[in-house]
Amino acid sequence: MWYDGFSEWLEMLTIFGFFFGVAVLIANNARKKREMELLRLAIEKGQHIPNFELPQTSKYGTLKAALIFLALGIGFLLMVIFEEFFGYGEISIGLIPLFVGLALLISWNIEKKPEAQNKA
Repeated sequence: MWYDGFSEWLEMLTIFGFFFGVAVLIANNARKKREMELLRLAIEKGQHIPNFELPQTSKYGTLKAALIFLALGIGFLLMVIFEEFFGYGEISIGLIPLFVGLALLISWNIEKKPEAQNKA
């Protein structure tokens, strides 16, 4: 079957992803600490502080996460069904990114509609 060596690769990718994620979090935290320290020093010296534009957060972040998790669940479910009942294990692995892509398209379409209404 296609998943004979898959568990070994999955373990290796998970371990690599964990260490990569920890390194990214440490680097991001260090950068934020440096920025806050510079801001604190500027305030103490009475210097002009430029207006910081915080990134706009989407109102639909929870909806996007819910759609992605729902798509993952449906993709895994259909992958198992296709493998067990129809024997299409090799092809059915592609259902997971297919459904995640569909979830992102749905989320993009939902987010796009209010922006178009605000501009009009």
